[in-house]
Amino acid sequence: MYAPPETQVEMTAQNFDIWLTKLSALKDAYGMSALDQLSELYKKKCNVLFEITRLRVLQNKLSSKELNESVEELTKEFIDTTKTYPPHAEIERETLGSIISNALASLEENTLSKIDSLVKDLINSVYDEFALHQVSAERLLPLIPKEEIAKPLSVTMIGAEFTGFVKEGGLAEALEGMTKGLKAQNQENKVRVILPNFSTFPASIKEKISLNPPLNFQTAEGVEYSVSILNQDGIDFYLINHPCFKLKGEKASIYGPDDETVKRRFVTFTNLAADLAKRTPTDVIHLHDWHVAGVALKLKKENPKNWKTGTVPPIVFTYHNNSRGAQGRLSSSGIYNYDSVVQGLIEAGIASEKVNVFAEVLKVADCVTTVSETFAIESQEVETGEGVSFAVREAARMGKLTGIINGSNPHSWNPEEDNTLKHWRGSDGSEIDLSYHPNLSPLKISSKKIFG
Repeated sequence: MYAPPETQVEMTAQNFDIWLTKLSALKDAYGMSALDQLSELYKKKCNVLFEITRLRVLQNKLSSKELNESVEELTKEFIDTTKTYPPHAEIERETLGSIISNALASLEENTLSKIDSLVKDLINSVYDEFALHQVSAERLLPLIPKEEIAKPLSVTMIGAEFTGFVKEGGLAEALEGMTKGLKAQNQENKVRVILPNFSTFPASIKEKISLNPPLNFQTAEGVEYSVSILNQDGIDFYLINHPCFKLKGEKASIYGPDDETVKRRFVTFTNLAADLAKRTPTDVIHLHDWHVAGVALKLKKENPKNWKTGTVPPIVFTYHNNSRGAQGRLSSSGIYNYDSVVQGLIEAGIASEKVNVFAEVLKVADCVTTVSETFAIESQEVETGEGVSFAVREAARMGKLTGIINGSNPHSWNPEEDNTLKHWRGSDGSEIDLSYHPNLSPLKISSKKIFG
């Protein structure tokens, strides 16, 4: 007999209610209803599906033939042991109890235990891939002979900012601190800094630059450029001249005014800085942040033989941040949703299509450092690795990554002479002197703050 759709739905709903009522009434020896047992079975089914999904992810990652077979076998076994029960059948208590017991036993003893065992084996096999590695500077000291540390060193720093020249963030102070620290460590150390000669430099710097005529160069591609050299505080600044570095606007920024301009600016700087670094005798090339990561990629790509033989100077890459922005990735979405600068590197042939420049430079660099040991560990972890923890872990596993805590720059900001600290106002309005000597221990600083 034909029943209209509405009636069919109503009859199905009534049958379903009857079925639920019967299942709720049927109880086992422990007072657990058949409905609760089915609910537990469903939860276990969800857990198994989750485990199978996780196994499939690992399966794709490891591409193991044995793993493929194991996952397929487990999937088939899982399906066989969790067949859907006919919802409208008259199920006797004993039959239903038997079906549920058998299904649970099969899941518990066969599928879940096998998956558990397989997952443990997989965890052991991929442990090294997800393990965190030592990154302390102290671990390196026993490996370096003292006489080597005492030898004068020639270092070429390459970055986008430097305090006193151009500063839009903490990178400027970090670069200044490292260069001056190297010089203070050994006056015979030769430190060079390669920067774009931005038109927004202070007038005092521009005046000093104008005292010496620039040197003219031409890249292998025929691009002409010049370099102004300025010695300040014992540090040689190699300032690259190019129209791209002329900034416009009342509040001109080296990262503005639009994507296309920034792209041209930093791709040009990458190309010219790589050419200049290749011409400059140096023991080490030290790159700072992703803006100049392309220098390492370009030097490796264009000098493969020299790179393999080690005649290209060792490259150190320091990342001061690991956020999406610090990788040249936009903050919206998408693995390859890159900043225009990275797009420019791809168009210029320096970086390949769909490559993360941050991750790529970690592979290429001979040594990688970051701002502290804690951050070097955090950036290895999946949760705080900003999508590139795999590359950071690999660098750490190879022994290339070291966390070196940022120091203070008392020549830029001296806490002993800072007026704000000297005349700090307490909550009651009273004046407190919180100034302190840069070399004062943390305990003494805390004591001064508490006891005055």
